Amino acid sequence: DALEHRENLLKKRVHVIREIISTEKVYINRLKIVLEVFAIPLKPLKIIDCQDYAKQFDLLERLFELHVKYDVEDESQFDLMGLFDDISLNVEIYSNYLVNYEPAMQRRGHLLTTNRKFGDFLEKALKDPQCC
Repeated sequence: DALEHRENLLKKRVHVIREIISTEKVYINRLKIVLEVFAIPLKPLKIIDCQDYAKQFDLLERLFELHVKYDVEDESQFDLMGLFDDISLNVEIYSNYLVNYEPAMQRRGHLLTTNRKFGDFLEKALKDPQCC
């Protein structure tokens, strides 16, 4: 019974770890798409000022940098504890992102209604196959 119980716990632990890895892969991929399709192409165009750019993308860049350094493609080498340690040491990035999310969305809405070039850029970027 004790051995069977331990095996069940191990199976559950493996399932949870695989789910975390799967979620991490999706999260990194989505951050990468936002950066590659929106942030990186937008910056040199100077369609929006530096302050607006920073409000929209700086925290996402920091989150991507934090997560991408962990190799989620090779599950046998994935450093789950290292990732959790990094997240706990950088929790202010997540906190700032959450605090600034609504103001950034409102500002983005304002830019869409007042800055035709920004609207055109987003419309074109949303047609990128990576967004689907």
